[in-house]
Amino acid sequence: MEKVSAASPRGFTLIEILVSLALAGIVVSAMLGVYITSSRQSVVQDQAIVMEQNLRAGMRFLTSELKMAGYNPAAIEAGLSAPNEQPAIMAADATGIYYIKDDNGNGATDDLGDHVVFRFYDGSSLGYQEGTDSADGDGDGFPDFADTLDAVAEQLEGVEFFYQLDDGTQVLNPAAAQRAEIVAVQVTLVARTAWEDPRFVNETTFTGPGGTVFYDPTTATDGFRRRMLSTLVKLRNLAI
Repeated sequence: MEKVSAASPRGFTLIEILVSLALAGIVVSAMLGVYITSSRQSVVQDQAIVMEQNLRAGMRFLTSELKMAGYNPAAIEAGLSAPNEQPAIMAADATGIYYIKDDNGNGATDDLGDHVVFRFYDGSSLGYQEGTDSADGDGDGFPDFADTLDAVAEQLEGVEFFYQLDDGTQVLNPAAAQRAEIVAVQVTLVARTAWEDPRFVNETTFTGPGGTVFYDPTTATDGFRRRMLSTLVKLRNLAI
């Protein structure tokens, strides 16, 4: 009678285990790299979307309000005593504008909303405020109510107001006598992402139509992505 020996089950050798672990590590590393890259791209895209939405919303609000500068349906005349100051541009410089309008057409300019200020503040925001009078205690040309502003656009690199006069010339900081000659404003906003991308270097120069340099990569570079938006607002109530 022939003897049959039962074969003992064969396990994995140490070399086979090590090879399997090495291959698994390569696969996991590759998958992890894809995940990290995908996540980074997603964060960059999300930041870009937020930046774009913030920029466009701020510009839309600013331009719609600016078009009402000087609105004067009741034909309020110059030289009247306060509060019936004639609707006009009261202060204007490269980063801010203050104007009066008769918002509800009642022939007076002492109602909330008749005095409007837009200014760049805190180095990163476009601010907006409404008031009822032109009291200017600190003498900076802008009313006291504008000492506290509400942000209409944030994460900004800068703002530029470039004024067009009725003779076609443009100025960044119009003199007091030139404010009555302003018929349009070229408004430029430059926004940037909230965080830098360590794998990105911004090498684009951002300069406003009036010559304001918002970002110059020849001086210093960073990893922020930026977007510039500029539009010409015709002040129809002042160009009559």
